[in-house]
Amino acid sequence: MIGIFIEPPSVYYDRHAKSGHATTANPATSDPAPVQPAAKSGNAYWTDILIETLKLEGDVPVPLTTLVNSAAKWGDYGCRADRESRKLALFRLIGQLIKQGRLRRVARNYVLLATDDELKRHQGSLSKLAPPLDLPAPTV
Repeated sequence: MIGIFIEPPSVYYDRHAKSGHATTANPATSDPAPVQPAAKSGNAYWTDILIETLKLEGDVPVPLTTLVNSAAKWGDYGCRADRESRKLALFRLIGQLIKQGRLRRVARNYVLLATDDELKRHQGSLSKLAPPLDLPAPTV
């Protein structure tokens, strides 16, 4: 009867170290890898990808679908459905960025980065539309 024996990783690394074939260090005995800062995730990551893609294009209007397709290439997907759902999420994110004034829509199907003047004007108009509320102190 054929049996399969499983050895602990430390035995495996010791055996390879003695034979001279060791290409990797034993993780149990080696120093742990330095801790990397946490990668951005969620909308912040994808917002940066969209903005960097638009910066590379310069002052040329970019079609929405081209922007989404080029930004979606930066993701890691297990299947086609994940990629398609990411594209839909990117369309929604572009809509949010347009509402925030960070992107400017041109001729319905194109977008550009908003200039600093446009961004300040948009923020000013938002502050006029929604002034701060003076609410009475809570009575608890």
